[in-house]
Amino acid sequence: MKLIVSLLLVCLAMVGLSAWLLVGVRTTGTAPATPPPPASAPALPTPKHAPPIEQPVDLPPAEPARAASQPFRRDEQSGANVTPTTAPVADAAPSSAAVHWPDATRDAHMQLQRAREALRQDPDSRAARHDEVAALLALDRPREAEDALARLIELEPDDIDLRFQHAALLIRLRRWVEAIPALREVIARGENHAQAWFNLAVAHQQLGHLHDARQAWGRAIACAPSPAAYARRGEVLLDLHEWEAAADDFQAVLDAEPDTADAAINLSLALWKLGRTDDARAPLLNLLERHPRLLPAINRLAGLAWHDYQQDPQANTLRRVETVEWCTRSLAIDPDQPEIRALRSRATGSTPPPN
Repeated sequence: MKLIVSLLLVCLAMVGLSAWLLVGVRTTGTAPATPPPPASAPALPTPKHAPPIEQPVDLPPAEPARAASQPFRRDEQSGANVTPTTAPVADAAPSSAAVHWPDATRDAHMQLQRAREALRQDPDSRAARHDEVAALLALDRPREAEDALARLIELEPDDIDLRFQHAALLIRLRRWVEAIPALREVIARGENHAQAWFNLAVAHQQLGHLHDARQAWGRAIACAPSPAAYARRGEVLLDLHEWEAAADDFQAVLDAEPDTADAAINLSLALWKLGRTDDARAPLLNLLERHPRLLPAINRLAGLAWHDYQQDPQANTLRRVETVEWCTRSLAIDPDQPEIRALRSRATGSTPPPN
């Protein structure tokens, strides 16, 4: 009996030990091992020429169509009329995309998508090609618009407005050589097309064709006189050393727009070339009454005074003092003018300081 009880106790102890071992193994198996800290990966180098991230651009809506005889927006560098006529962009439903495009840009993109889908179905669709051109202009994509206009002209060769738009885009793209025959074609179909003559003169002037530019400016002024046309023709006349005619053109500009600084300074130059030094000062002094810190006018007056002094130093001693005064006034506005500082040093009789 005692043997049986002892055997039972031993069995119970073994069962308990087995259960404890099983529980320990199960607990160890389910607990996740603590991972070692990850090694920091080296940062990827930024490409030197990474493409820019495209962002929606808030473009103004396309301008309504206008007659060729109405004023066009001028190019800031060349002065040419470069805003061609555009058709209004059609309304479209709001986009559900995550990117929220401004209305004008969104509508133009949708118009371009519809136009190009229609052109895939019918490459000779004039309506679709017009919509493509209008959308590209609204999106400020002149190179693509120029190509689309060239194809549209093939479909409508007698449309003078399309030809002028195409030539205006060539001007905007600085493709002067190509713009000239395009503009001549417009003029051949409408001899008194003032905007075409204006842009033709700009193209010739940009290429250094001075005599052709002068002739074209003359026709532009005959069709539609404007201060801009007089000013640009005056520049050509200066290059041709036709001082009297240049002075007349710059005076015409100032009669219409007295605050035009370039015209006043160029008029002064033309009068000085004619030997009329006192007259050459007048437009500059008038300009400085309204714009007393205008450096080109101040520096030109310093140059005129120094020129007079050099012609006859004994008779023009006051011009030497005047030169110093104009130079001092100029340098007080902008000290970083080596040429004016050197001129003042010569006028005061001292040696210019080393650079």
